Amino acid sequence: MRRRHKDKRRLWNRLAALLLCLSLGVGTVGVSPLTALTVNAADVTWQGEGTEESPYLISNVAELQKLATDVNNGTNMQGKHFKLTTSLDLSSVENWTPIGNASCFFQGTFDGDFHVIRNMKIQNTNRIQYFALFGRLMNATIKNLGIENADVSSVYSDVAILAGNAQGGVISKCYVTGKTQGTALLAASWAPRTAAPIPQSLTTAMPVSRSIALPSRKLLRELLDGMSRRA
Repeated sequence: MRRRHKDKRRLWNRLAALLLCLSLGVGTVGVSPLTALTVNAADVTWQGEGTEESPYLISNVAELQKLATDVNNGTNMQGKHFKLTTSLDLSSVENWTPIGNASCFFQGTFDGDFHVIRNMKIQNTNRIQYFALFGRLMNATIKNLGIENADVSSVYSDVAILAGNAQGGVISKCYVTGKTQGTALLAASWAPRTAAPIPQSLTTAMPVSRSIALPSRKLLRELLDGMSRRA
């Protein structure tokens, strides 16, 4: 119980510090072209069977990159289930390649299992849309996931942290922190023209070059309860 209280206090202190950033603008930054994924998807395998009862397990950055590679090569993962088994730090990835792009959607279920993906960086200098952790979703389910300290910058539109574009599906019990920069259709967590029913939306579209999204107290309490069970 004492450890759980300490974890809650530490996270609330972190969120309070982030609130101070809301008054700070984000200047234009120099960006470089997208770099190719260094992971060879053929050399990476997931544990599990991809079913709801036995989902594919993602336990490291390479396994998350494999998901991006497979989806962007045309495997939409419809009916497949994925579960994050631990929190991931993407600071070693120079330029994250989104899961899904202009022609390929992720159509499966991704359960963060109350873990957090931290330090995701995306810098795009081309007129290409859909930049976020998930580039494009169709009838997908994303749940129980936190994304912290993300930095997403693009010279084009449909820029977000969680999902650049979502058509149908469900996003639930998710939160993000960080900043986004783009020319239009800019959002903190998911793009404003999403068609997904999101009853617990944590942010709105912001036509500016900065945004920080924080979860509601009720939702944060649910997330903390889940995260404390993972500790």
